Amino acid sequence: NSRFDDIFTCHHSYWITFRDCHAYNNDPDMVWANNQHGFEVDDGCQFVLVENCVADYLMVGFQAKGHANSMPARDVVFNRCHAKNCVHSFMFSHMSDSALTKGKNARGIAVVDCISENANDDNNRFPGTSVESHPRAIHIRSYAGVKIQRFTVIGGAGPINISYYAENVEIDGVTWVGGYRGAFNYEGLI
Repeated sequence: NSRFDDIFTCHHSYWITFRDCHAYNNDPDMVWANNQHGFEVDDGCQFVLVENCVADYLMVGFQAKGHANSMPARDVVFNRCHAKNCVHSFMFSHMSDSALTKGKNARGIAVVDCISENANDDNNRFPGTSVESHPRAIHIRSYAGVKIQRFTVIGGAGPINISYYAENVEIDGVTWVGGYRGAFNYEGLI
């Protein structure tokens, strides 16, 4: 039910696997604030594998994150995952940039053989004027040790965005097909 929060989520847990799962929004006309994630690996999680999963028509397809008051998710692998028609296909963010200096390390994300298809906000599902509200194929914020390998972007309006103290990010083998229709000319594709 798209009127509730995340579809698949884990908090403060270890050695978790999501395999061959499909998260789908059954109400495409719904307008959200900044919620509704298909697969969310949240505060305090470690050693999580999300594999062969699909997220369709959601705010964020796949996310690893941490709030300002807690240890962020670490050591997370997204393998052969496919985000379709999401505003943000893949998002790795720590909500508090200042927490990085306090030992709450947001680190260790691997994205392997994944696809972002048509990252967009065509229905204004994420109203707002900040850069944070624009569609993204990948958004990395305040995370260290992120490896993107063999990533495919199929059309859409979402670039790959690296911001807010992200470090040690390796992008190896991005394939971009189907054009790009991003509206903001100050952003590059990566």
